[in-house]
Amino acid sequence: MIKKYVLTCIFYAVMAVTAHSKAQMAGSPQMSFYAVTARYGGTDQDYLYSVNNTSDGGFIMGGYSAAASSGSQDQAGSTGKGGLDYWIVKTDTTGNIQWQKRYGGTGDDQLYSIVQTIDNGYVMLGRSDASSASTGDQAGTAGKGGIDYWLIKTDASGNIQWQKRYGGAGDDIVNGANSLVQTADGGFFIGGYSVAASANTGDQAGSTNYGGYDYWVLKTDASGAIQWQKRYGGNNDDYLYSVKQTQDGGYVIGGNSNVAGGNQSGLNTNGNMDYWLVKVNNAGAIQWQRNYGSMGDDNLSDARQTSDGGYIMAGHSSYGLGLSGDQSGITPYGNTDYWIVKISSTGDIQWQKRYGGASTNYCYAIRQTSDGGYMIGGFSDANSANTGLQAGSPGYGGNDYWVLKTDNSGAIQWQKRYGGAADDFLYSISETPDGYLFGGFSAEGSFNTGNQAGTNKQGGFDFWVARTDKNGHVGMVR
Repeated sequence: MIKKYVLTCIFYAVMAVTAHSKAQMAGSPQMSFYAVTARYGGTDQDYLYSVNNTSDGGFIMGGYSAAASSGSQDQAGSTGKGGLDYWIVKTDTTGNIQWQKRYGGTGDDQLYSIVQTIDNGYVMLGRSDASSASTGDQAGTAGKGGIDYWLIKTDASGNIQWQKRYGGAGDDIVNGANSLVQTADGGFFIGGYSVAASANTGDQAGSTNYGGYDYWVLKTDASGAIQWQKRYGGNNDDYLYSVKQTQDGGYVIGGNSNVAGGNQSGLNTNGNMDYWLVKVNNAGAIQWQRNYGSMGDDNLSDARQTSDGGYIMAGHSSYGLGLSGDQSGITPYGNTDYWIVKISSTGDIQWQKRYGGASTNYCYAIRQTSDGGYMIGGFSDANSANTGLQAGSPGYGGNDYWVLKTDNSGAIQWQKRYGGAADDFLYSISETPDGYLFGGFSAEGSFNTGNQAGTNKQGGFDFWVARTDKNGHVGMVR
């Protein structure tokens, strides 16, 4: 599975005579940085949503893959289970595949989040339709009704140790790279959103429906047994995308809401959809909850606690109805911009900023970096390239990855676009000891163009990762 290119050799030759570069040749004892851009896939569609570092210095990548990709290209030796399957790829630090596996039943199974566990295995979460229940890797696991959450725990080599479906009588949907964490006690905290028909049925016995879709979270032990579960919502639809454990042992959960009533009593809507952030204790009891927004749609993708005990929220905000509410007085750059909000430990806004080019910019990930600043990422359309805050960043074609490095007050230190000639969609960020790893998926037409010069075509959309140094530079291909 190891691919080598002439470009790699050129890179090494150049770097060997560049004294100030951090990059070193593979295998050198002075090695401090590997810059890698790589595509992974089979002959059909492969969609990457989650990338994380592993304890051995490598990476784990997870998403889902069409049936026709199984057994082909980078999936050689893998077996399709039926429809869409979970697909994970374990690499070394230079992006070479060490192993890869597919997991699924006979229906569609879509993976959104994967993390390494404290025992050096892996846990992965996504959603699985009813026809997958009791089939394939889900043998012996009954469906709850409609779409269910599907959680898998593996050993360090990807072999399944246990797997569980969770749901009520209706559809229960995981839909984001930030929907899973391992907790301090070795268990797991997971979340998504659930239709009204699931309330007080199946694994949701005793839960209350508030109206439409509600946030639905579960706390499990280390074996996946439910310890508690709760729904949170207002009278309208509420969509959960992000869950994190907090320093006090509780949890912060966030997504989007058309705010009205229920758990949201006392809140005032700012427009259509708002960011809705809920802080709960270690048993799920609400400690405080706030909404944030303007007159348009504000869609939160990622929320996490910061080193000062506050929180940072990332998503995107439309401009169609004008800026007001929490965004009064700030400048829009396009019809949809990244919107980052820094709040205190009790939810008060400390600062908030929009970032964008002249058109459409969608944000899906944020990380506080080792220097106390932030790395922010998503994707941006061709019309935004070299405009607004993207001045100096040319477009490569279609949507590109767009990332920004800021200080701890949100001031931009640098920003870059990455892409090929077609569409490239970023959903996940990881900080490495020497830089950053950006992950998502890339259309077939992007291979061997732009930042992907030298990469191989696998087929359809592929997983695409770009590893950079601390200043965002990409140096070679795998």
